[in-house]
Parts: sequence; structure tokens; C-alpha cells
Amino acid sequence: MPVLLIGYFLMVSKTKQNEVLVRMLLEAGVEVNATDCYGYTALHYACEMKNQSLIPMLLEARADPTIKNKRGESSLDIARRLKFFQIELMLRKAL
Repeated sequence: MPVLLIGYFLMVSKTKQNEVLVRMLLEAGVEVNATDCYGYTALHYACEMKNQSLIPMLLEARADPTIKNKRGESSLDIARRLKFFQIELMLRKAL
């Protein structure tokens, strides 16, 4: 449930309600670094969606930007590949 639910909300929309729901899940103790069948964490999804409001929230909850998915990409790698420079900077600061 953890990453699938957070990942689902990240992919559906970028609304404020989403942010509130993700914050509630994180505060409830959901495993922020859980992976799905592709090796993606919530942080991977947030990076692909260029969601600059949720990434700091996930990092604050101790999301690990170095976890690699099954394609061998970390969240930082995704931000670099997609040229999301602000997100790359956020992830580098978390290392």
C-alpha cells in the first residue's frame, strides 16, 4: 500500500488536496522508501512528475534519493535525465 498509494496520488494530480493526503500518510508512518514492482519509490514518481511541492515533503520524511529502480535509475538520475534542475538541486542537498 505505501508506495502504490502515494505513487497513485502523485500520478493522478498535483492538487493541494493531494499534498494534504500525502502528508497525512507520511505522518501516519507509511514507509517512504517502499518500492513497487518496478523498483520505484514515491520519490521516483514525484521526480518524474516534476512535483516540486511534494519532493521536499518526501525528503523531510527521509526519502532516499539514491535508491535505484529496476532500470538502474535513482531519483537524482531521473531529475538529471529530464533536466529538472531545481529538483536535482533539492536532491543533491539531501545527500
